[in-house]
Amino acid sequence: MLPVNPCDPYHRPADFPQIWLLLSFLGIGQGGAVAFGIGIAVVFLVCAIFVVPAGASAWTGVAYAAALCSPAVMLGVERGNPDIVIFPLVLAAVLLTTRTRAGQILTGALLLFVTVLKLYPAFAAGYLVRRATRASLTVLAVVAACSLVYVLATYHYIREMLSSIPQSSVLTYGVRRASEWFSALAIRVVHHFGSYRAWDVVLALIGIALGWLLSRRLRPHLRRSLLDRGEERDLDLFWAGACIYVGSYPVFLSHDYRLVFLLLTVPQIVRWTRARHPAGVATVPVLLATLWLDEWTRMPVLRPFLDWWTRATSVGPDALSLTVAVITQFLLFVAFVGWLLASRPATLRPFNERRSRWRSSSR
Repeated sequence: MLPVNPCDPYHRPADFPQIWLLLSFLGIGQGGAVAFGIGIAVVFLVCAIFVVPAGASAWTGVAYAAALCSPAVMLGVERGNPDIVIFPLVLAAVLLTTRTRAGQILTGALLLFVTVLKLYPAFAAGYLVRRATRASLTVLAVVAACSLVYVLATYHYIREMLSSIPQSSVLTYGVRRASEWFSALAIRVVHHFGSYRAWDVVLALIGIALGWLLSRRLRPHLRRSLLDRGEERDLDLFWAGACIYVGSYPVFLSHDYRLVFLLLTVPQIVRWTRARHPAGVATVPVLLATLWLDEWTRMPVLRPFLDWWTRATSVGPDALSLTVAVITQFLLFVAFVGWLLASRPATLRPFNERRSRWRSSSR
């Protein structure tokens, strides 16, 4: 890590993995940063279009446009954040997944590359679990093993980097925002149970438990027949985006730029909405509220309610508030856990294939 970053006008430390320093040969200074950022934004916006499947309904387009134009996504575009650089790479890794060996190698290489870039994209590899084929699980095992070796080899650097990242509750998502409020409330009411780390664990476990209960209601209603190509594609994208959110929510206090990966989940959520799943209908406004309300707290129509709620939930000497955005972040965590568990494979396909071959041969 660079203690002082000469390319940062505020002289903040460069809290990125060392691989990003390899781009220093380009010689891009503050003068060329704007043009470089515009180029990154154009590439991101072009790639974001490919998330929407061909022949998508008007409802899919409206929901996706609302998510793409949200303050959280546009904040990443305006700042030229690295998350909008990683987004096209994760999207390509999912879309390029094929049954051919070359496609599997390319997918694994892309997933490993984005993991080296920022660590958290490793959660996106969870979509390979949903496929549950021998090839996908092999790619997942290789990526996980290589990622583990990388983390162990650079552990001290990663630890120093994470410790240098300022932990702010402004424009961020994560269970820590909720746990800090519950900690302050507990101290005020009962003068005990004020450890926010303990509340991190409690709230994460409650979210997982609620998601599991939700999945039990959802799973009987999901189709158990073979999916067509479009449904496989949308479900893969949903798993990649949802796994990033579910994996990062209880672990990190992440800046809202990272919510850009929620775009991957929109087409599949709309599919569930059109299938008249009540949970699918409820997930859409929760997702959009998460993308919109943390930044745009002065929304013209909702501003009076948001201001009142912020004052009503203010506790502690620091006036911590359980904002609507913090609530929707937790609800989205619950919803994604439920959908992931409900759409998980019943059994691993390699074993099903072996069983079917054994039965056919025994006949």
